[in-house]
Amino acid sequence: MTNLPADTPVPMKTTAPKAAPLDCGSIRGLAPDDLQRIAAVIEGEVAESTRTTYASGWRSWETWCRRRGLMPLPADPHALAAYLTERAEAGLCYGTMDGDCAAIAHRHHQEGLSDPTAAAVVRRVRRGLRRIIGTAPRRQAHPLTVAELAQIVASIDAESGIGVRDRAVLLLGYAAALRPSEIAALHLADITVDAHGLLITIRRSKTDQEGHGQLVGVAAGLHAATDPIRSLRAWLDLRPVGPGPLFTRVPAHRPITRDGFGPEPSATSSATALTQPVSVTSASAATRCVPGTPPPPPSTAPGSIGSRPRPVTAT
Repeated sequence: MTNLPADTPVPMKTTAPKAAPLDCGSIRGLAPDDLQRIAAVIEGEVAESTRTTYASGWRSWETWCRRRGLMPLPADPHALAAYLTERAEAGLCYGTMDGDCAAIAHRHHQEGLSDPTAAAVVRRVRRGLRRIIGTAPRRQAHPLTVAELAQIVASIDAESGIGVRDRAVLLLGYAAALRPSEIAALHLADITVDAHGLLITIRRSKTDQEGHGQLVGVAAGLHAATDPIRSLRAWLDLRPVGPGPLFTRVPAHRPITRDGFGPEPSATSSATALTQPVSVTSASAATRCVPGTPPPPPSTAPGSIGSRPRPVTAT
């Protein structure tokens, strides 16, 4: 275990670490542009949100090492074991410590160093912590009910552009069980009209990092106030005509734009996926409906599950 003098500062990283640069001098026949493209693709190996999580876990480990006068990189397995047991004694849940271990392992892989989390002492400590404190979440989130959703929607100003958009975001996201990142990534071409409702193409998600795609059917609601299809049509009446993000920015005192309100997709992640159709043979089909609404029956008509999607146009 390597110790530092107590007053020796340990460099702190405020952002997620990037992939280690490639040495073009050691690879014959490759130009710097080739290596930049390789590095850009390697950067896309981990999602931006994951890099942010890793950066947070790494900062926690660096801070602990600085207090102890230890070197955070390369990490000593026994120091990591002490870090985990101290965090557990402080009341942190196992999921947080597991995330810290993932961040530490990722940083060592980036630097070409051996993974300290693979050491026997660390693996035994992690197994012991799983048995002692368990892996279940401390606080289970309360599922939103239709009645609660109706109360939320009723509080939104339906006369403003922002209100119309936000109603559509909430109701469509609830009906299709979409994550915020999935809603932000939707484009107009990902919505298909069906005789029984809507068909949504989810091109990439947290559980589908490689972009196999999923087709999700959404049925009409029983009540107009919580009908996702009605709210989406109201938004499409306001949204500027043309391709692009489904849900766009609504400036306070300017016309509605065609700019998406989510994070810009990186060149190495979903930029190409958004321009390529999802193969129906490779995509998984699912139907998610607002509770209390009948699921749409299977259909082979154009624009339904089983055929290539047909884009919706604002009318």
